[in-house]
Amino acid sequence: MTSKNNTIKRIFISDIHMGDKRSTESGTPPPPYAYRWFRNIKKKNENRPQMLTDFLENHILKDETINEVIILGDLFDEWVVPPNMDPSEPPYPNQIEAVADAPQNRPVIKHLQTLATKGKLTYVTGNHDMLGTTKENKALIENILKGVKYIGDKGLGAYKTEDGIFAEHGHKYCLFNAPWANTGGSSGFAASILPLGFFLARLDAGYVAQKGEGFNFLEFLWDAIKRKHKSNFTEEKHETIAEEIDGIIIDAFKIFHSDKVFSGQDGVVLDGLGGIPGTVKWKEIEDRSARIFSQWKEYHPDNESAFHAALNDTGDLEIAAKFLFEQQQGKIVIFGHTHAWKFQKHCLEKGHHIYANTGAWVNKKPCTFVNTEFDTESREHTIGVWEYKDNKIKLLEDGSVNIETGSTPESSCLPCRIFKKITGLFR
Repeated sequence: MTSKNNTIKRIFISDIHMGDKRSTESGTPPPPYAYRWFRNIKKKNENRPQMLTDFLENHILKDETINEVIILGDLFDEWVVPPNMDPSEPPYPNQIEAVADAPQNRPVIKHLQTLATKGKLTYVTGNHDMLGTTKENKALIENILKGVKYIGDKGLGAYKTEDGIFAEHGHKYCLFNAPWANTGGSSGFAASILPLGFFLARLDAGYVAQKGEGFNFLEFLWDAIKRKHKSNFTEEKHETIAEEIDGIIIDAFKIFHSDKVFSGQDGVVLDGLGGIPGTVKWKEIEDRSARIFSQWKEYHPDNESAFHAALNDTGDLEIAAKFLFEQQQGKIVIFGHTHAWKFQKHCLEKGHHIYANTGAWVNKKPCTFVNTEFDTESREHTIGVWEYKDNKIKLLEDGSVNIETGSTPESSCLPCRIFKKITGLFR
């Protein structure tokens, strides 16, 4: 990763999911199994705190050609905590403080602080840290990472540059993980932006804590669909297909929290997180989410359709990237959220675009990041997805696009190569 003097170089990284100290341990308490996604599993290339520390120290801080490091969300994780536990680790008054002070995270925080003091660190909120956008938490983050440019409001944030980059976490376009927009109350759960995905993540963490393995919510959706099909969809009458889908989603949620793992639990403990006292009951969550699909566009009018939002939540944000390209938000769109790196060239009516996904740094996933380099003279962007492994970085895929002309080298664009071959037959 080298760059010229006339080049602006940026590093995008996301989905680190740092948790508190108790989340990396096992025993009672905490639960029998560690449930954190970012911890030391005793296998090669699975000590993620150490790997990220080494990456920041040897490949970021020592590289003077890097102009900026952008964290695209899910740094301070407030979601991955079993539903029966206080989400803020005692005795810390705030989970962000607990995460920052956890022994496994301190070296990472130290290097991020160094970047922040140099004016090189930008932090965009994700879904697992969307509560960081509250006034109190934003001030706390800006105090921990003094000098950071923090971007976020009401659970959302986007990073934009004049040279054609549009980057955000990506949860805005996802049915279960976009901030809850239908907040009809003035306080507590009724006023909270926490979406259904928050409660699903809490349930999954509880399952991991007890069983040592997670459960994909899509499996519960499939169980709910099979139950509906078995009864010929006659148990409940719905006026529209959208309302039928609402029923399936809530049925799947009921199947999930009815698992014997959660026996004796009547809801999800919040104990003040996000201004929500005590416990949110299962029925409260079900009632609020009862029209999550059918009323999606009513509360997200400038967003994707409910159908696309549901597809985006299955783990691929390509549809959302095309949505932004069509709105001319940028020549390059960068997301995180999916935990899967991606690189795609898009040939659209108004020129070429590139979509890249940073991937993640959680256990059992490749440790990946996006590197962009903008040549201020040629006006060309080079974008690449890289992997960090065995103390080395390796390029996985890259490409370029000119932000003025929208052109890209024909040799790197499959649709252009096909078009050139076809037109060449008639010359």
